[in-house]
Amino acid sequence: MRDLSAPGLIMAAAFGLFACTPQLYAAEAGKLVADGNTAYDAGEFDMALSAYDAALDTEPDRSEILFNRGAALYQQGRFEDAAEAFRDAAAAGNRPDFIARSHYNLGNSEFKQIESATGDIAAAIESCKNSIGQYRQALNADGELTAAAENMELAKLNLQVMLQQQQQQQEQDQQKQDAREKLEEMIEKQESIQEQTEKTEQDQDQQPPESRNEAFDEQSNQQRELEQESKELAEKMSQMSEPSESSPMEEARQHVEEAAKAQKAAAEELEKKQGKEAAEKQKDAADELREALAGLEEKEKEQQDGNSDQEQASNQPPEGEENQDPQQQQDQPSQEQPPNGEESGQQHEMDLAQLEDEAKDILEEERENRELRKVFFKSDGRTVEKDW
Repeated sequence: MRDLSAPGLIMAAAFGLFACTPQLYAAEAGKLVADGNTAYDAGEFDMALSAYDAALDTEPDRSEILFNRGAALYQQGRFEDAAEAFRDAAAAGNRPDFIARSHYNLGNSEFKQIESATGDIAAAIESCKNSIGQYRQALNADGELTAAAENMELAKLNLQVMLQQQQQQQEQDQQKQDAREKLEEMIEKQESIQEQTEKTEQDQDQQPPESRNEAFDEQSNQQRELEQESKELAEKMSQMSEPSESSPMEEARQHVEEAAKAQKAAAEELEKKQGKEAAEKQKDAADELREALAGLEEKEKEQQDGNSDQEQASNQPPEGEENQDPQQQQDQPSQEQPPNGEESGQQHEMDLAQLEDEAKDILEEERENRELRKVFFKSDGRTVEKDW
């Protein structure tokens, strides 16, 4: 897969930071913006952000400063804050091209928030939908903004995969819930049969042999039925198990299989009218079923706690990203499309190989058909050619 570890650079490289000119800024704000841009170009994003914040103290509603601030926040991995900055920039802007760029960068920031939604597929889907909406607004403002069209298509592909994953997750969650409820039901049945067996064994001197044998036969039939239920549940759990042998469902399945063996042995003892021995086997079966249920509940809690830890870790900027040279990143063509299947796939454990292939096809086809576009930087009157 392609390395798209620094997608934020397309915001600065393709669209450019806004430069300082007397026509745009007051003298004090202009110097601060110039210092911020210099720091940004050097990869010193903390210093750049401080300069932009100071400039905003002088001119709080200046759209260009808000835009540059968003770019610095993005490079720091603070995507939620970056989105807010670009949203403010879009609201403060008065030129269609600037508004389009702000919405485009806002879309990138929204998309990157998918990474911080680890373990919460609903939140990831919401972020992806938001990014699509922002790319669409960018195109409404500037229909020639090809990058927004490309990213919107990639985001749609990601959304489709995540929606499918959400459906699968919901189905799996329901299956696990059904398994837990079935285990609770089977434990209750097993304890009931065991109580009957123990009572029949204790009352053997107070009832005729015929009645005692009939009771054991009835309990044996109940035990056989429960043994069959255990086997059927174990088979269902086998289909639900993850590949790992240590998965919660697989461990629970093994306990259910052991319970079925103990239930079979208990039924055989009952058929031989050996109540004491049958009760011991029934206890073993109930213990195995309880172990299966407890294991599912405990592992489920551990996984939820683990997802919470991963979510906190994902809020930290990727190691080394802040100190990378923007120009070096710009020179890597593979880093020019923020939304891509690889990044969200790593965080959500989605199989996006097919998605990546489709995304590449879209980009290759687009590059074959597009012509070089020109971006005019109004701040200094220069025309800069870019291959979008």
